[in-house]
Amino acid sequence: MTFSATVCPNWLYFAPVGGTIEIRLMVGNVDIKVRPLKLAYLVDPNKKEQIREAIRLSSTLWGGVYFPIIPLYKPMPKTWKDPVKAPEAKRVILGYLEAFDPDILVQFSKSVPGFVANLGLEVIKPNDVWGGLGQDGNQSPKFGIGIFELLKDIFEEYFRYKPKYPVKVILPKIPGQVSLFWSSLFGEIPSNVLDAVERLYKEPLEIERVNFAPEKLTDTLAGNVFFPRRIVQHQTGTHVSCPLPEFVVKELEAIPMMSERYWFWTGNGKLQTATGDWQGRLLDLF
Repeated sequence: MTFSATVCPNWLYFAPVGGTIEIRLMVGNVDIKVRPLKLAYLVDPNKKEQIREAIRLSSTLWGGVYFPIIPLYKPMPKTWKDPVKAPEAKRVILGYLEAFDPDILVQFSKSVPGFVANLGLEVIKPNDVWGGLGQDGNQSPKFGIGIFELLKDIFEEYFRYKPKYPVKVILPKIPGQVSLFWSSLFGEIPSNVLDAVERLYKEPLEIERVNFAPEKLTDTLAGNVFFPRRIVQHQTGTHVSCPLPEFVVKELEAIPMMSERYWFWTGNGKLQTATGDWQGRLLDLF
């Protein structure tokens, strides 16, 4: 018999199986929300097209707005020398990688410095991410969770049934002036993925292509509007399973249960109320 646990969004509660619990090493299970696979983009300094391609790729992957774009400086820019001496470029780059702690590096740059390659992180090319798109009906990237899974979830939540508060899904056309800024604000889907997005979801999600202009900014940023950047920030509610470490199982075993079924909840009242209570307590701690 195994110990079971469930993680609700933003709150944890536990439930035994069959009324009794048998603790065994690493056999506990917990359902947790999975975090996005974290990529980091390596670009050459002052290469705007590499940066824009990185933004486009991020606009197709869950959590992509949080993927860092790291310029591979050799000498640091002169602006770093005021008011203090500029640090060594190697230290800055390694500092970025340590701080962001990516799972995989995506090489937009012409080359990768040896000190980066020696970190042992997997280095891939941009085309590797969506290389299998459309093959045998494939709609998933080779790395991370893709935009098609997110659009499917948006359809189920907002479009399958007529909602009381409808949402819009738009693809803004990026203006030529300060295009890199607007691309970073709204996101921008690359053409190879965009074709499939429109073929599969244009009608179900009523996707609109809109010509963006600065005077339309307020309407475009309205809370009921999904554009690429917001799509890849969408919370799916998808859960995954992972083993409970032995020390967690021992700690749980030592805690008295609040009811026959739960450790941290009596089971009375509404789950939303209990969730709010625990959120408040955790905020006090962290």
